[in-house]
Amino acid sequence: MKKIFGFLALAFAIITSFLIFSSSNVNAQQSLDAFKSFHAEYTLKKIPGTHTSHLDIKETIVDVYATSGVTSHGIERVIPARMKIGDGRSWSFGLTFISASGGGPYVYHNFDPDALLIRVGDRNNYLHGEHTFHINYTARDVVRPNQILTDKTQDGDEFHWMVNGDAFEQAFLGVSARVVVDAALVSELDGRVACWNNQNENECSWTSSSLPDGSKEFIFTGSTTTNARRSLVFNIGFKPETFAMPAHIYQSENEAHGIAPLQPWVVVVFSLVFAAPVFIFFGRKFLIISYNKNKANHPPIIPQFVAPDFVTLSECEVFWNDKNLVAPLLLDLAVNGYISITADEKGKPSGILYQHAADANLKDPRAAELLAELFKDKKTGDQVSLSSLKTTQSFGKKIYDMQKSLRSGMFGDKGFFTGSEGIAIKNLNFMIIPIILIFGLNFVAVIGEIFAPGHTYLFPLLLISAIVLFIILTGVFTIVGKLSP
Repeated sequence: MKKIFGFLALAFAIITSFLIFSSSNVNAQQSLDAFKSFHAEYTLKKIPGTHTSHLDIKETIVDVYATSGVTSHGIERVIPARMKIGDGRSWSFGLTFISASGGGPYVYHNFDPDALLIRVGDRNNYLHGEHTFHINYTARDVVRPNQILTDKTQDGDEFHWMVNGDAFEQAFLGVSARVVVDAALVSELDGRVACWNNQNENECSWTSSSLPDGSKEFIFTGSTTTNARRSLVFNIGFKPETFAMPAHIYQSENEAHGIAPLQPWVVVVFSLVFAAPVFIFFGRKFLIISYNKNKANHPPIIPQFVAPDFVTLSECEVFWNDKNLVAPLLLDLAVNGYISITADEKGKPSGILYQHAADANLKDPRAAELLAELFKDKKTGDQVSLSSLKTTQSFGKKIYDMQKSLRSGMFGDKGFFTGSEGIAIKNLNFMIIPIILIFGLNFVAVIGEIFAPGHTYLFPLLLISAIVLFIILTGVFTIVGKLSP
């Protein structure tokens, strides 16, 4: 047995060592520590007529993968679509994807208010060796007033740009950028030029020169490796008001994502909408029970163990609460000595003992029906468990029928309610149907306004629905108020 355990331990150690070695080897092959290079070409010009800036961008990224094994399917480029400028505001760059290539046939791009995401490579194969990726896109309004960008009083506009961004998890052995300023803008340059690499000016250098067509180029080069999550950044200054102020400076994060603040009318209508089902839930029984109560025919009814002469205990229960008749009927039978209620060791009611049959002294016919239902053989001392009544279908149906007929009867000769129960229910249901329809329409409309703001066609629908809802609710409560005691 010891030899078997020793052999298993040795085998486990060998397999574990192999897996650890293999895992470390695969991880080493997934990618090298840094991209080989990142170079960007920018052409900056002013759009005629609008005086807004337009930027053409061409990026070239060189990556080197292991010569074999599991590496990567390509690269993922995340380009910020807006810049935060403080006080909850941000500035949109208006990015537009043009093309991408390299590493394979797979190209994917997705744009949202925060970033342009681009994936390039081969989704079916791992890449090996050196690969060059090309990404082309455009941006607008890339030049901003210096006061907005730096929160300082210095005059002038500024083209401030991150070359490789700060989303890459790998370093770059070299990052460089070439910016060509259109000839029509050269006279607007104010001489302010600077660059940083890894947030340090001493790790970046720049040169400038004039081109034959009258434009001017600036070359920015990182003199050291650009670390992961760091970028080469440059600034080029222009005279004040060289470019027009764009209209799409977002005032908040929600506005940048198209989420507008809720208008007060939306909140009001939304509250009215949810008031409808609450009214339906609580108002239906209230309206039916209070429909044409005639308190002048009888003196006040005070709930007690013994009912007044003009009413039974079960009628008291329905009049005030409209609850299940089991308790008042059993209580009526017990008080008048037709049954006895036993208790368990904890003092809780547990059973019913039969004493004697119903007679002329039992004025509630429903109590007599219940007594006959519980004790069909009518033998003194017979006992029924209270817990068994909950599972007896015939008993439950008997109670339901009693309660229904009792409530209906109270609209007639008894004089507790005048009119017809059916009329009350019919009138209420007639009001409930449009309330439900309006609730559904408004619910959809308000949800649409919350998640897709700006659809002004929803306002007339909500306004009309709210008016109709108000009329219905006002009418219902007016009827209840007039007919209730």
